[in-house]
Amino acid sequence: MPALWDEPCANVLFEAMMCGTPILGTHRGSLPEIVTAEVGALGDSVEELVELARGVDRLDPAACRARAEQHFSHLTMAEGYLGIFRHFLRTAELPDMAEPADRPPAHAFPDRSP
Repeated sequence: MPALWDEPCANVLFEAMMCGTPILGTHRGSLPEIVTAEVGALGDSVEELVELARGVDRLDPAACRARAEQHFSHLTMAEGYLGIFRHFLRTAELPDMAEPADRPPAHAFPDRSP
């Protein structure tokens, strides 16, 4: 995914990881939040991506699928949005979204009020 722009949400990465496909991409947009060392690598030039591609065969397809399921499945994403909406309804403010990429899945958030 050699994005040359600040990709806001790279659904193609989620689809690839669900299939067990490691990711190579740039440090643009949402890619650094999605790609960890266990599922791929990021570079800043075509030359870096070519070099990184040489090690992609050492990445575990099961780790790619597990990361996608834990953080980006349709259920996790829907629960995350529900958590945002619930927080907003309770506080009239949007939650702080500046969390690390490996935050717990949405269903682990405590604000599960109906």
